[in-house]
Amino acid sequence: MSDKGDKVLKDFGLRIKTLRELKGLSQMELAEKCGYSNKAMISFIESGKRKINQERVQLLADALEVSPSELFGDAIDDAEFRRLKAYYDALNDSQRKTLVNYAEFLRGSDSNEDG
Repeated sequence: MSDKGDKVLKDFGLRIKTLRELKGLSQMELAEKCGYSNKAMISFIESGKRKINQERVQLLADALEVSPSELFGDAIDDAEFRRLKAYYDALNDSQRKTLVNYAEFLRGSDSNEDG
């Protein structure tokens, strides 16, 4: 695989891992939501060592409650994503849960303003 292909897989894997952690899911919990019998596939995907087909991308997106394009970073630029990831990584478990709850609250309040 080319260096560019390796970078795409690693970036994709990082997005999966970040979204999984933001949702408070373990690798095993995400694996189960995707129909995998163990966490190995999620581990390979997150580490950028496994390509997946379009059907599996959709399964991951559904399990993480995002669009497939968000898994590829189309909804957020890389610099912003890295900055948010750094903030998230600096938090303890309790703070991460609070952040996720707040993000879900904000997301819900946005949808309420539309209607």
